[in-house]
Amino acid sequence: MTKPSQSQNATTPGGARCIDSGLVEAVTDLDYGRYLVITVSASEYVLDVGPQASSLIRSFQRQTKREWEAVPLRRDGEIVALLGIIQLQIGRPAVFRIDVRGDGIETTRTTTPVCDIRRLTE
Repeated sequence: MTKPSQSQNATTPGGARCIDSGLVEAVTDLDYGRYLVITVSASEYVLDVGPQASSLIRSFQRQTKREWEAVPLRRDGEIVALLGIIQLQIGRPAVFRIDVRGDGIETTRTTTPVCDIRRLTE
């Protein structure tokens, strides 16, 4: 279940609109909607979580933030099927089950710790 977050220092990339109550603490497979997830390495993920199908897109910009360095990953900038959310909570690494290859073979992707989760408007 989506839980409100106490975080107030989040940034939103250009063009993404957040609703006032959009800050959340955690997201599960059952929290249908669209979310912006930002990690401490400054990687950004847009997740579309739905009852029939879910997807994610990772935006990549090579940068170092604190001791974390963002590195390029396969299919950055492309829509990838999201098979499940194992963990998505502020302060912990996100863990996603995704279909990177597009053939149904599952890949587990773990991020650096999540610093912000926002529910996006449609």
